[in-house]
Formats: sequence, C-alpha cells, structure tokens
Amino acid sequence: MRIRQPHFLLWVATILLVCIITLPRLIQHGMFMDGELYASVAHNLAHGLGSFWFPTFNEYVHPLFDQQPPLTFGIQALFFKFFGDSMYVERGYDFIFCLIHVLLIHLIWKEIFKQSELKKISWLPIVLWFSIPVCSWDFVNNMEEITMGVFVQLSILFAVKNIFSNKNNFIYAFLSGVSLITAWLCKGFPGLFPLTTFFFAFIFFKQFNIKKAALNYAAMLLSIAAIIIALYFYSPANKCLSTYLNNRVLNSIKNVAETDNRFYMWVRLLSELIIPFLIVAIVLGIKWIKKEKITFDKKGSLFFVSLGLSGVLPLIVTLEQRGFYMVTALPCFAISLSILIAPTINEWINLFHQQITKWLKPLCAAGFITLVLSLFFLHNEFTRSENALSDIYQFGKIIPQHSTIGVSADLYEDWGTGCYFQRFYFITVDGCTKDWNTHPFVMINKSTAANYISFLKAYKKVDLYTQQFDLYQHK
Repeated sequence: MRIRQPHFLLWVATILLVCIITLPRLIQHGMFMDGELYASVAHNLAHGLGSFWFPTFNEYVHPLFDQQPPLTFGIQALFFKFFGDSMYVERGYDFIFCLIHVLLIHLIWKEIFKQSELKKISWLPIVLWFSIPVCSWDFVNNMEEITMGVFVQLSILFAVKNIFSNKNNFIYAFLSGVSLITAWLCKGFPGLFPLTTFFFAFIFFKQFNIKKAALNYAAMLLSIAAIIIALYFYSPANKCLSTYLNNRVLNSIKNVAETDNRFYMWVRLLSELIIPFLIVAIVLGIKWIKKEKITFDKKGSLFFVSLGLSGVLPLIVTLEQRGFYMVTALPCFAISLSILIAPTINEWINLFHQQITKWLKPLCAAGFITLVLSLFFLHNEFTRSENALSDIYQFGKIIPQHSTIGVSADLYEDWGTGCYFQRFYFITVDGCTKDWNTHPFVMINKSTAANYISFLKAYKKVDLYTQQFDLYQHK
C-alpha cells in the first residue's frame, strides 16, 4: 500500500501540472488568431450560419470556409449548441480535449507495459509531453490539432492493442483506420501518419511478423476505403473535400510559404524537445555517474520515435511550416523518451517511496493553492490584444449583431480584429470593398486615423473612452 501512494500522488501532481499550465491562460481574454477564427466558424455553424459540409466565416472572407475539412467545427459547434455563446465554451472544449489526450497517452502506455510493473508510471510520458512548450500553447489557443490529435492517439491506441498482444483482434485495426479518417476530416493529411504504425511494428518487433502486419493493414485499409468511397458518392462531402484539396492543399504546396527554410520543422522539433531531453539526460546521467547499469526497451523506444518522426518529417513537403503543425506527433516522442528512463524512475520510486510521499504531499497542496490563486487573480485578465478587445467589447454593445461595419484597410489586414467581431457579435468587417465607408458604422485605428479621416465626412465619432480604435456612426 505504501508503494502505491507515491504513484497516486505523482498522478495528482501531474494533473495539477496540466491544470496550472493551461487553466489560468484559458480563463483570460484573447486568443491566437487561428484559434479565434476556428471558434468563429464553429460558433456560426451552431447558430445555423453555414452547414456541416459548407461552413462559413463571413460574407466577405471565406463565405465557404474551405481551408480545413469540417469535422473539428462540427464537434465544437455541438459545444456551442449545448453550452451557449460564452468565450469559456471553446476554452472548456480545449481543456476537455486536453484531458482526453492525457487519458489516451495513459492508455497507450498501459497497453505497452500491461505485463510490467512500469504500467504504474503512465504519468511519466504525460509529464514529458506537457513539458514541450508548443503542446500547452496549442491547448490554450483552440488549434485544430487539439481535435485531430484525439483521433490520431485513438488510431495509435487501437493499433498498439494488436501490436503488443499475443492475439490479433482485427476489429482494432479496423477502428484504427476509422480513427485515421476522422483525424483527416479534422485537419487533413498531417493526421494520417499513424498509417506507418504497423510498418514500424514489423521493423522493430519480431513477434509482429509480415503476416500479422499484412492482415492488420488489410483490416485498416478496408475501413479507410469504405469511408472514402462513401464520402466520394455523397455529393456534399465530395464537393466540400474536393474544394479543400484544390483550394487549400494544392495551393499550400505551390504558393504558401511561412518559412524560407524547408527544414525549419526539423530544427523546431529539436528546440521543442529540449526540456524532455534535459530530463532524460539528468536521469541517465545520474545512473552513469553512479556506474549503474542502464536498461530500457530499446526497440519500444525506437518504434515510438520512428512513429513520431513519420508525423513530422513529411511536413517539409511544403514551405507552410509552423511549430504547432507537429503537435499531434509529439506524444510519440514523449512516450519514446519516457521508455528510456521508466525503469530508473520506477526503481527510485521503490527505493525512496517514503521520502517521495513526504515531499509530494505538501507539493501537491502548494500546487492546488497556486492553481486556485491563479484562477482568482487572472480571471478577466488578458493574454493578448487587451486594448483591441476592450474596445471591441464596447462597440459590440452598440453595433447591431449580424450587421456589417466598415474598417480601414490596415485594420482589415488585422485578421484578429475581424475574428473577435465575428465570434462574439456575428459582426462582419468590410475593408476590402469600395463601399467600406458607407456602412452605418466605421472603425479606424487611432494610430492611422489621419490617413482615413477624409473618408468619414458623413460620419460622427461615437463618444467612447477607447484604447486603440475609434468608432464612427453615419450621421
């Protein structure tokens, strides 16, 4: 019983760590533009603007939102339907999906080590995973990888159930394929990398011979083919996904560039993994200094790092590379690195369980107090766009919902502003037409007001105390 207590407390500490890193940021105002854009599209869908296969952002920008497949928006729209319009709906969605990731990593680990004492430390890969900065950033900014990652981890979990078992239950391979297609329907091709799972299992595990690999692939590909055929012959799905492939995927490969270095993602991967690398280096370094034998499952570690690399390396196909694109593959690296140190960590827990328990109790109490205080003091604070959002909240009380306002050209290029208006008030911003200064309300940036004031002779300034923008109403 005494040995179990440190594991329980370590789980408590792990969940507290996840909560402390995410919740204080989730309750604050402001969000990365892409996340606010996705929330706007899902919020629109929940209110009958657009449809599942043809979601919309607004009438001027992406009247048909063809930049991603629609499943993420469909799932998040359900949250808006059930829980209302508060900004905490998408934040709650993000946190719930974060906890689902935690659960799935735990289940994958327990499947790997179900015959070993190491199954008790399934909290370890979660700690390493959440020590990767871009992971927590993703979960506090409503990125689509949050949803896609759940289906990616499900696909890996179902595959692992066959790989690390003496029995072959092909329903798991079938479900792994279904999970892959749902991952693809969330955010396209980056969600398909677990297709390599059975291949790497054949490479690294003798018991997973070519016959098992072939049979599992047959079951997986059968499910994928069945869904693709159904989508192809269902006209709305066919049109939606064809538009996405042409307008987004092919255009991205040909024309979109976020970096001038095709290998940016490889460098970014190494930089994101610095903290897990340091943790592993410290643990193994202590063993090496003490001249103690270091043992771990080499093939298991290589299997998961290979799986992770298969999710990151193909991203160099396009120059549109951002760090958060690889988030769905990062649990594989966390599991791989955890396998390297799991025997040592388990050995230390068995040796020092009383001391660990003694220190963990006050640490968990301190963590809980820190979390509560953070939530209390950071509530209604801003993580970004404080001045802009403060003004938008004021304007939203004056401008009728479902209306259009004109904005100056420089503001129209600031997508974040338009996303906030659309998400909270269904207000469309028009800065792209010649009629931008004919709408009932026009908004301009204080810092560039001199460039646009001559276009507003038919307007009077609304008397408000604002930080960044001025609002004008037609006389």
